[in-house]
Amino acid sequence: AVFTCMPTIWHGCEQSRLPPEAAAHVLLLLFADGAQQWILVDQRPTSTDGSSEPVNKEVGDQAVVVGVPASSLAERSATFTVTLTRMYASQPVGLRIEAFDPCESLYIDSVADDVHTAIGSYNRSAPEETQIRSGDYIIAMGQKTSVSEMKRIMEDMTFDITIQRPRVFDVAVPKRGKPLGLGIKFIAASSSLTIKTVHEDGAAAAANADVRSGDHIIAVDGATGDGEVLLNMLKERENPTLRIARLE
Repeated sequence: AVFTCMPTIWHGCEQSRLPPEAAAHVLLLLFADGAQQWILVDQRPTSTDGSSEPVNKEVGDQAVVVGVPASSLAERSATFTVTLTRMYASQPVGLRIEAFDPCESLYIDSVADDVHTAIGSYNRSAPEETQIRSGDYIIAMGQKTSVSEMKRIMEDMTFDITIQRPRVFDVAVPKRGKPLGLGIKFIAASSSLTIKTVHEDGAAAAANADVRSGDHIIAVDGATGDGEVLLNMLKERENPTLRIARLE
């Protein structure tokens, strides 16, 4: 896509002409707080219903899909590749990852801030838009895309890593006396829950909630915590709102 005229700026209700040097593959986002950001794009992101506006609706007993906040529009499904270098063989990479089989990517559960790790050193000098964060997905290392090969490559001294930002959105699931109906896997120390199955007789399926196998639940009713905390909140809340991170 090439933007050479005045593209509509979401959420700012303003328009702005692109500078000549940024005539291709860029979009300016103006946010309500006055911030603005140029981003590289291939196409205008759309919401779950294919329109250009976030979805915020409630239909009868259906789940409520809450639109993506303006601050995350610039990062939605962004993909980039960086090179990580370990300075010595025993230097830790600094990533805690999850990969419950079967899967086609590695989910980054936590990122070390320590500059003595490869990732901490990289993030210290990288621009914000290409820093590696908790919640990102690793979709390739070099030319390798299988989980087993990517895990092995992380033992190398230098390797390319391709990151994809998740799509993050909220879904409210009214239980209405039913169990939530989600098969969950997690590591006790992790900061998310991985959805493995959606049971047909559960509340999520009954409410037609936009959840699927492979999604990560990263917060419940806006609260975060480790796997045990999140799981207990899912059990205790009658109408929990799930914050979902999804690879798309």
